This record gives sequence, C-alpha cells and structure tokens, in this order.
Amino acid sequence: MEQSIKQTELKKRFKGWLALMMTVMMLVGSSMSVFAAEYRFDNQNDVNGITVGTTYHGGDKIMWREDTGGVVINVYVKGAQASSTWDNGYDYKYVTLSGAESIVYTVAEIVDAGFDDGSETYNLYLEADVPVTRNLRYSTSENKVNGISVGDMIYEGDSIKYISDEVYSGALYDVSLVIDGVTVDSSEWSGNNPYTYTFDKDVTVTGVASEIRNSDEAWATITLASVGGTGASGNASANAERAFMEQMDYTNDLLKQASEAKPGDTLKVDATVWHSFSANVLKELISKEGVGYTFYYNYGGECFYVDVPQGAKLEEGIDWYGPLKLNAMFGRTMIEKSELDAIASE
Repeated sequence: MEQSIKQTELKKRFKGWLALMMTVMMLVGSSMSVFAAEYRFDNQNDVNGITVGTTYHGGDKIMWREDTGGVVINVYVKGAQASSTWDNGYDYKYVTLSGAESIVYTVAEIVDAGFDDGSETYNLYLEADVPVTRNLRYSTSENKVNGISVGDMIYEGDSIKYISDEVYSGALYDVSLVIDGVTVDSSEWSGNNPYTYTFDKDVTVTGVASEIRNSDEAWATITLASVGGTGASGNASANAERAFMEQMDYTNDLLKQASEAKPGDTLKVDATVWHSFSANVLKELISKEGVGYTFYYNYGGECFYVDVPQGAKLEEGIDWYGPLKLNAMFGRTMIEKSELDAIASE
C-alpha cells in the first residue's frame, strides 16, 4: 500500500513538472525571433569561415563591413539576390533572412568574385523553402536586364518585381512575360510602380530580351516554360530542353522557307509564339537577296505586323530583336485579331 502511494505521488509530481515545461516551451517558442543571430564579417578571413553546408535560420542577419580592405557579400536565396540595408551607424551592411526561426537556410555555394573598390567580394548562395522576389533592373553599361537569367528556376509562390521609369535610373519601362507561348495580361500584375507578378506554378526562364525605345525607355521580354510537378530539377531540365528544341524547330523551319524563297517574295512570319529573334537568325534571313519579311504579332494585348524590308540593316551590339525593337526600327501596322487568325491559318 505504501509503495502504491509513492508511485501515485511521483506521477502527480511528474505531471506538474511536465505542464510547467510545456508552458515554458510555449513561451519560448512564441518569441523565437528574439534569439535571431547576427553574423558579422569584417574581412575575407571571416568569410572563409563559412563553408558549403553552413546553416542559418529565418530572422538571422548576415552582416559585413563594406569599406576599403573590408568585405562585400552578395547574398542569393534560391538564385535571387536578397536586398541589403545599411545599419544605423553605416559601418555595416546586412541582409535579414525572411521567415520564422524554424526555416533553415543552407549554404549551397560560395563564389570568390574578386575585388570591388578595395574590398573582397563573395557571392553566397543559399537554399531554403521560402518564396523569393527577383528585383529586375536594367543596366545601361551592360545593355541587359539584371536580376534574372536564362536557366533560372522560379518556383510557385516566387515573384518578380520592377519599377517603371527612365532607363537611366536603372528602371524598366515595361516588362512582358510570355509563359508557354502566352503573354501574361497586364491585369495579372499587382501593385502600381513597383509592379509585381507572382507565379502560380514552377517555371524555368528560357529567354531574356531587352530593347531601348524612345531613347529613355527600357522594354524587356522574358519567356518561360512550365516545368510541372513540384519543381524537381529533372522536370525543369526536361521541359527547358523541350522548349529549346521547339524553338529550334521553329527557327529551322523559318530559315528553310527563306532559303526556298525567290527574289521579290515577302515571307509572312507567324511571331505569335516566339516573339524574339536572335541577331544571327535575322542576319541570315535578310541575307537572302531580294526577299522581305512581314512579322505578325499578338503582343501585349495588341495585334500588329512589322515589315522588315529587303536588305535591312541591323544595329550593332543588339543580340535579340523583339516586337518592340523591330517596331522602333521599322514601324508597325495595327490589325484586327481576325486578320491575324486568318494569316496564322494559311
């Protein structure tokens, strides 16, 4: 009997202790962000302490002293560069990793990018199960769109964002998205400068083209292909390769038609699926003596065609020619969609 009483008393005490511990755990868990860590790096020796496999958590700050002899760290999450901020004293820059403390960020790659204004620069690539936003900007010196590249994977829930303004401010006047050959309607973008588009499925970037219009407007066209499933790299690679092969078939067929054309012919080109053409393809087309081309577009909610005359000259330094660039060079003629559909069915 005495033994039974002692066991009962122990059970009561254990239950009380367990309830107390659960209460403490709940209190601690509800304020985990309080324990977010700061990782400060003053020079390249500090950064060398990071290795592939190093982990961080949501709420952590990655900080670096960005001055002569210091270090610059570019932080990328799932391939998208994270925005950095100066601390109040302007001695350090930092990136705050988003999400709850339970989210784990893992270092996948570290790239020594050389020196920038006397500071050693490192690109730190992190992987984590969080949505990311790619901020698009136009570089006049490089004549390209920064923030996104061919081959990038963009997952469901990820976004792209751009500010519309003059090209000299690094902004993009307009961005057109073409997903699986269909142009995204402007109504599907949210916000009003900056504009944001959030993806509802996994896609891979198959093309990034840009052009300057009216001397101070940068227009960009980004083509993407669905990868299906849950964004596995195998599916992404297969679908990207399929999209590439389809574009190659389209281009080869167009070049074959041009080779069979006779002087005086004008070829009608259905550009409703593939909007942009490389400089090499266009050069080969217009090298056919005496042959002109009419490119038909359904782009940005407008139907039109652009006549490229015989022996047309292309601009130096332009790698890709989209509908806006051809329009700026040769002008366009607006048409009804019924007329475009009739041309496509020929």
